[in-house]
Amino acid sequence: MPQRRSPNRLFWSLAAVVLIGAGIWLWGGERVPDTLRAFLLSSDGTLEIRVKDHREAIGDFAVLEVIVETIRIGPESGIAPPTMEWTELNPSPNTVDLTRFTGKDSARIFKGSLPRGNFAAIQVRLHPVTGTLKNNQKKVPVADLTSPIRLPFSIQSKVQTLIVLDLVVVDMSDHPPRAYELHVGGYELYTDGRLIARVPPA
Repeated sequence: MPQRRSPNRLFWSLAAVVLIGAGIWLWGGERVPDTLRAFLLSSDGTLEIRVKDHREAIGDFAVLEVIVETIRIGPESGIAPPTMEWTELNPSPNTVDLTRFTGKDSARIFKGSLPRGNFAAIQVRLHPVTGTLKNNQKKVPVADLTSPIRLPFSIQSKVQTLIVLDLVVVDMSDHPPRAYELHVGGYELYTDGRLIARVPPA
């Protein structure tokens, strides 16, 4: 009576056939489908950047939309963030109503493939910010103080890196002429879903 192959042996046999076939296509002169070639040869990783608002003065606003002009990440070096060579990323989408994203909720502003590398800083550049207050529906300016922050992270081959920036709106009207201000209060850093580092808002 013939012996039946176990499911595990069958799986690995099929996997070997696929890999051998891919190798023949890749190095034997045949054209490899573009999607398969990209999968086999790419050493890129995935970077996702999200934002949310820490619960400070955000409750004063009915709407507080920020328009992200660009996102910049700085390479790993001993150079201070203002003088380092930045890599610019195009946000998508670029408009976020921060009143909708507090606590554990966050809004994605970038996701894409990047070459492997080590980075040390990040900055979100915004258009001038204006919010609508709850109590009187008045539009008020919010000073953008989201300066570059130190944030060591790496892009690894076929690994997803996630950065969640914790923005904080604070009411400084007790110290005129200051009023509402927007800061980067902290961040969370994840690698393939695992929390690597967290800096909570001060």
